[in-house]
Amino acid sequence: MPTTIQNSAEESTLECMSPSDVASSQDVRLAWERMLPVVHPLNRLYASPVWFDHLHAVGGSDLRLGVLRDGEGRITGVCPLLLQQRALTFDVAGRVLAKTTMRSAMMVGSEPVVSDDPEARRRIVGEVFRAIPSLDCVYLDALPLEGPAGELACGGGALFGSYSSYVSPGSRPWHWTELGDSFEAYLNEMKGKTRYTIRKKIRELRNHGCGSLELRLVDSEDQVGGFLEAAERVAQKSWQHRVLGRRIGATEAFRRELGDLAARGLLRSYLLECGGEPCAFLAGYQHDGVYQYGETAFDESMGDLSPGSALHYLVFEDLFRHDKPWAFNFGVGDAPHKRRFANRESVDTTVFLLRKTPANRIRSAGHALFGWQKRVVRWALRRKVTK
Repeated sequence: MPTTIQNSAEESTLECMSPSDVASSQDVRLAWERMLPVVHPLNRLYASPVWFDHLHAVGGSDLRLGVLRDGEGRITGVCPLLLQQRALTFDVAGRVLAKTTMRSAMMVGSEPVVSDDPEARRRIVGEVFRAIPSLDCVYLDALPLEGPAGELACGGGALFGSYSSYVSPGSRPWHWTELGDSFEAYLNEMKGKTRYTIRKKIRELRNHGCGSLELRLVDSEDQVGGFLEAAERVAQKSWQHRVLGRRIGATEAFRRELGDLAARGLLRSYLLECGGEPCAFLAGYQHDGVYQYGETAFDESMGDLSPGSALHYLVFEDLFRHDKPWAFNFGVGDAPHKRRFANRESVDTTVFLLRKTPANRIRSAGHALFGWQKRVVRWALRRKVTK
């Protein structure tokens, strides 16, 4: 049964609905789809009913949908929530020295799906805290700062006084590509030297494979098993595996995840083979005209031949050839290859919306102080080196 909280002052009601309740509530799904365009287009898939259904299908047992209704019963906002433990980490050079763990609800899609009510975003967050008293925070993984939802990173709880926002670690570049009219026009936005170098590496890679260099599209359920086996072989030879550990593999969980994406018509992944052997892969998906960048890796032993750059070049070429999206979303984080192939840049950040409690005030203040100390040490070290 859904949990219902009534706020008489604002005459708003929040239901926390289970996936099975959502599946049978046609009015909720219709209102959800109708309001979805308010979400940033590059994040829209993650805030959508189809992604909610996907998460439920692959084991999202702690998944809920917050549904906000006004005093007349009209739906004015929804937010997909994944209940989980979330940590603020105190780390130096990738080494975690300490962490503080909180009971959190990750807002899937990083922003609520709301009506044109100017207070709806803040109201729905406040009501989530009312509906789930055990929550310490609502977590927004990649909040776009340049859109209207960016207000959630600036203060918080003005309406109810129930939460505040903590931004960590600050704003970061968000790389994406607008594909435009043709592959040639897209390439012309690159520096001439960059185009020449990538094409040269593709020729060298093809010669290395005795004339065989093939990009394989993976978009059906029957391809998933073979793709994951090949991707795992590549991943084990990648820097990601060496530095970050296992990121993808031919496990039942990954088979179920990619298989479900394929069944929903979302899967669009690629495997690059050189001389019949896999050397790079990209696990991604596409929906509503946006290609979503997932996991990628290349065989580090072939680094001199730049299989990663070759893969990205050939993937973009294929995207222009059929079912062309209007945008390619590189997702969270900065990286040289993202800057090389992207032609647009926005700004996003990670936000913790914290319930106003003494414990959370200590957490955020301590974490902010630790971050300030790290910045001071880095500044001092750089100054010492330049003297």
